Amino acid sequence: MKQLLLILAVGAAGTTFSQTTIWGAGSGNATSESLGQFENPFGTANAWTAVDVTPNAFWTRPTNGLTQGAYALGMLPINSPSMANGAALFDSDFLDNGGTQGAFGSGTCPSPHRGELHSPTIDLTGYTDSLLEAKFYLYYRNFQIDEISIGFSSDNGTTWTDFSFSQGVAINTTFQPAYVTVPLTDVTAGVNNLSQCKLRFTFDGDYYFLMLDDLSLELECSAPVAPTNTTVASAMSVCPNGSTTLTASGNGTLGWDA
Repeated sequence: MKQLLLILAVGAAGTTFSQTTIWGAGSGNATSESLGQFENPFGTANAWTAVDVTPNAFWTRPTNGLTQGAYALGMLPINSPSMANGAALFDSDFLDNGGTQGAFGSGTCPSPHRGELHSPTIDLTGYTDSLLEAKFYLYYRNFQIDEISIGFSSDNGTTWTDFSFSQGVAINTTFQPAYVTVPLTDVTAGVNNLSQCKLRFTFDGDYYFLMLDDLSLELECSAPVAPTNTTVASAMSVCPNGSTTLTASGNGTLGWDA
């Protein structure tokens, strides 16, 4: 007599599979928590670095969640969970006019302009071929923004893969503060050494502002794939007049269909 072991791994239709935070806000690691919450002044130890691709086009770190732009009247703070710890802001409005309406081009960096914000090195060893997503609290107002993106580098910033997170906001319209999730498609595929990873945020364009906070990297969990169906009849043909052991595991509701 032979026994046939059938293992069925299924997820019920409509089941939502949870994600695991591996870095940043919500990770439980003090170092990456502080980076995900933009806790430390840019350019200091264990902090992000503002890179002025256009001279003087620097990202800044407000702790009140507000832009200083001349045309930000009535704008509310980002009100992210860790706003008081700091947030990341590219204040295009203020950089162009210095906070004075009508004073176009009189600020420290006339628009349009491009600025980047780079993270310190992030060690993602063990996540080769993993499905990663970036999640963060987003707030921005658009005029003529050409690019807002998050970039990923696995070689300490030598090369980058950038992913747009534009929400299709119209001219002179605000994207109200909310969490967004950006799939970082294929960034770990086939990369054996993930000890020298970095993230960057980019603003390229003309007015008004881009602000974000509470960044995390999430491990995307995909549904298990069920094996090819094996019927009871075919099972019994393997061990005629004997017994068959059936087991099942997975998420959601499991059931047998003879």
